[in-house]
Amino acid sequence: MKYKRLILIIVVFLFAAITLSPLYLSENKEHVGEIWDGLRPQHRVVENEYIAIPGFSDLYMRADYNSQNVNIYNPKENKCSMNIEMLLDDGTLLWCVCNLMPGYGFHDINLLSTLDRGVYDATLRIKCFSINTGAEINGCSFSFKIIAE
Repeated sequence: MKYKRLILIIVVFLFAAITLSPLYLSENKEHVGEIWDGLRPQHRVVENEYIAIPGFSDLYMRADYNSQNVNIYNPKENKCSMNIEMLLDDGTLLWCVCNLMPGYGFHDINLLSTLDRGVYDATLRIKCFSINTGAEINGCSFSFKIIAE
């Protein structure tokens, strides 16, 4: 009878140990991280919540001239510098500037090549960079028409 009682106590103890140990381990162990549910987009560090990027739908230029009148600028309220590229849709780079600081811009530019009379599909590509670290923080591209007269 002693052996049956001893065996019963051991079985109950083992059953309790096996049943309760996962609960004990999960409650007392500190989990690091979170349940992984796949890749998510990463966030870039943005030093201000809003970056103003001026745009336009048409840009009138003089045909057969490198020197052109424009209004391209980095608004003074921005807290970033800008790299700006003006490209034709075939990939031809017409003009670019690096490190345009807030409050600065261009009324006059010199194109890398002249344009014949006509209407051209073009893109202005803008990349924004932290003034403090130089890290890229934002950017955009927008399409517009160049009307060369």
